Amino acid sequence: MKIGWRSLALLLAALALDAQAGAPIVRTRIAPTAVTIGQPVTLTIDVLVPTWFGGAIEYPPALAIPDAVAKLSDERAVNLNERIDGESYAGMSKTYVIVPQKAGAFAVPAIALRVPYAVDGKTAVADLKTAPQKFDARLPPGAEDLGYFISTRSYRLTQQVVPALKDLKVGDAVTRTITQRATDLAPMFLPALRFDPIDGLELYPAEPVLAEQGGQRGAPGVATRIDGVTYVLAKPGRYRLPGVTVGWFDPGQAAMRRAEVPELAFEVAASPAPVAVVPGVGSGQPVAPPSRFERLAGRWRQVLAVTLLLLLSSLALWRLVPAAGRRLRERRRRRAASEAVAFRRLRVAAGRGDPAELRCAAVAWVDRVVPAGDGGTLAGFVRGYGDEGLGRQFAALDRMLYRRAGEDGAPWSSRDFVRGMTAARSHWVRSRTGRRPSRHGFDSLNP
Repeated sequence: MKIGWRSLALLLAALALDAQAGAPIVRTRIAPTAVTIGQPVTLTIDVLVPTWFGGAIEYPPALAIPDAVAKLSDERAVNLNERIDGESYAGMSKTYVIVPQKAGAFAVPAIALRVPYAVDGKTAVADLKTAPQKFDARLPPGAEDLGYFISTRSYRLTQQVVPALKDLKVGDAVTRTITQRATDLAPMFLPALRFDPIDGLELYPAEPVLAEQGGQRGAPGVATRIDGVTYVLAKPGRYRLPGVTVGWFDPGQAAMRRAEVPELAFEVAASPAPVAVVPGVGSGQPVAPPSRFERLAGRWRQVLAVTLLLLLSSLALWRLVPAAGRRLRERRRRRAASEAVAFRRLRVAAGRGDPAELRCAAVAWVDRVVPAGDGGTLAGFVRGYGDEGLGRQFAALDRMLYRRAGEDGAPWSSRDFVRGMTAARSHWVRSRTGRRPSRHGFDSLNP
């Protein structure tokens, strides 16, 4: 095959650019630097290389920041193209969303990144670190004296009373249950409720029950806290159980809100004296009323039974909910790291039509199939398992990305490239099943 003078000049220019290229660059910025508790802070990380990326950058899915929730944003990375000191750099920008859970100064630690990029036609790996960042979080007006702070987009406070507050008498028991529900908040941040003693009522609070549900497939998580108390009615009279008010901050509206349940009013009658019929006597004769201990003994058994039930339920949730969460997170981690998910990302990148993103996704998939350290590369996979059509598309893709547009060859099509990769993947699967070695020396895929 003859090489024209123009193609040769472009090739020599590309090699010279590789030889003179500088080192990769990482830039870090945070905004805003002062927020109200519960409002998000954005940490932006730009990574630029003097040539092109040789694979995907592995970002930590979450950051360890005390009293804050910091996660990698689900938004797509932004591609960058810049000239720095007269050189062309390609890059991408990713963000983390940080939500402070208390007031104070916060420090965002440096993040270690491994960046694969091309050097002299080969893939090198640069170890970079982001610059540490700081921001402050403050309480909103109206929350200073609460003694707690809740930041959520949805909060509900409800109560339930058993039995109905009518026809009550001394010796009866009344159970009041108050439930808090909030979205995108850990149950531990929901405030504990206090039930003050009331003269004439004997108070038996139950252990609180905390639980967390949802949060899968982008759905909001729901935190729940249940506080219960049982009142044994010891004296006749009129009683009022105070209402409960909880203040919470709505970050969407940047405003404090209040949720409340009303007070409960009821009347307790004296326990009637029992009447016994004495054998042989025609009329009933009143007998001495039972002692206070005898009146309340039956109710105490009910109270103990309810308390034991709540305690057992709390213990079951304490054991089962974290274990189920760990299993779910492990399944997600294994699925996210699977070869099938990596190939699905390749298909999605092809649908977007971005050549650089598609090549990075293809390199990342090959890395899942066989690590680069074991000899696996995208070019090797195309040679070992692809057909001539895939080879032409791969060459056309590299011409487009690596500034070799003047060369002759087949036009590049993301659809044809993915079709060829799909067929090559099927060839690879069959070779793995049959344990047959590759015809073109891509042996590291077939141990």
